[in-house]
Amino acid sequence: MTQTSDRIPTSGTSSTVIQMTDGSQPTSKPVSSRTVRRVPRITVEFGCLMCSRDFGILVCTSLPLCGAVTILQPGGFPIQMAVDELRFLRCASCGGSVLPTEITREEVRVERRIDWSQERPRRGRPPKWLVEQRRQNGHNRDAS
Repeated sequence: MTQTSDRIPTSGTSSTVIQMTDGSQPTSKPVSSRTVRRVPRITVEFGCLMCSRDFGILVCTSLPLCGAVTILQPGGFPIQMAVDELRFLRCASCGGSVLPTEITREEVRVERRIDWSQERPRRGRPPKWLVEQRRQNGHNRDAS
């Protein structure tokens, strides 16, 4: 089995984009102030080799090489076991071997949490002073 590493720089590091100009002098431009983290998520689905029933799902950020993992079964029952014991898993129905059937890796966007008490959605008609201000600004734009 071959192991690959898809490393993503942590959000704690300052990142800049360097662009080359005509004179081959690099100019740096800071990335947008709105930080969006991308976290890898690996989903491993386990199934029985004999009866093809689903055994459970393991969700993690990186494949663990040692330690304990939690497998969530279809009924919602979690099973916690050591990684070394995964090869001894057996199907509850037929007693067949349980193997990983599908492994998917995807990037999950983690954005900052919105505090709706501070940033409330605007509802209804705007106030009269704002309508007047917008009308004057629009009138000044048309005159230019």
